[in-house]
Amino acid sequence: MSGHFAGTAMPGEPGNLALAGHRVTHGKPFNLIGSLVIGDPIVVETTEGQYLYRFRASEYVQPSAIDVTYPVPRQDVALNPDAVITFVACNPLFSTKERIIAYGVFESFTPAGAAPAG
Repeated sequence: MSGHFAGTAMPGEPGNLALAGHRVTHGKPFNLIGSLVIGDPIVVETTEGQYLYRFRASEYVQPSAIDVTYPVPRQDVALNPDAVITFVACNPLFSTKERIIAYGVFESFTPAGAAPAG
């Protein structure tokens, strides 16, 4: 299970849908975050349907780098931001020394009951 950073966008909305998750405990939802390859699909499933994002980049930051959750990650000002997703997880495994961050860009929405995204 992952957690939604309060004040960040909801799936498919303009801005940054920022989510935090564990890599080795609590269901380890972000266990493979370091294995993502540019273009990999990221599917967020809700009761409304599936939101498809595409992985674009990753980086490693200090735990204090909250700017990764800004509407445009790492930028103070955001005018008409795109719909993006940011995953935040501890790094390296079994440590809280730094954070691995993965970014994706919103691509499409498939309503519940329709053919799945991906």
